Amino acid sequence: MVGSLESDVEHEVLIEMGLSQAKYIAAPDKQADPAAYQRFIDEIDSGNHGLDELVKFAKKVPSHTEWIEKYKETNAQVLEYLQNLKRDNRFEQADYSSIKAFRESVQGMLSNAAVGTGDFYVSNMQYFASLLAD
Repeated sequence: MVGSLESDVEHEVLIEMGLSQAKYIAAPDKQADPAAYQRFIDEIDSGNHGLDELVKFAKKVPSHTEWIEKYKETNAQVLEYLQNLKRDNRFEQADYSSIKAFRESVQGMLSNAAVGTGDFYVSNMQYFASLLAD
């Protein structure tokens, strides 16, 4: 990560963006891809962020329609859990329909937020989107 955060508000915005980004790509499912799930857990257990495994998994999803169907079946439960989280998230209403829509909606929300310099957050979102690009 380049730069530093100047305030608690900037830190909160970055956490909220991370939660929204995680919601966009979801996490490796131990039923869909047990090996990817274990690598993800191993990454976290070793003190890393696990993002590399998340991205690898997200790139495999389109070619596995059975994973997509299973995701759709359980999506209501996941959404209910996320909606019941006690943490407020200014990006909760982001458009999750595609990476382009997600990036644009979060960037639009950032432009309306009164949180320090938006360049840091825009860079974060652009980096996130580039990780998912083919």
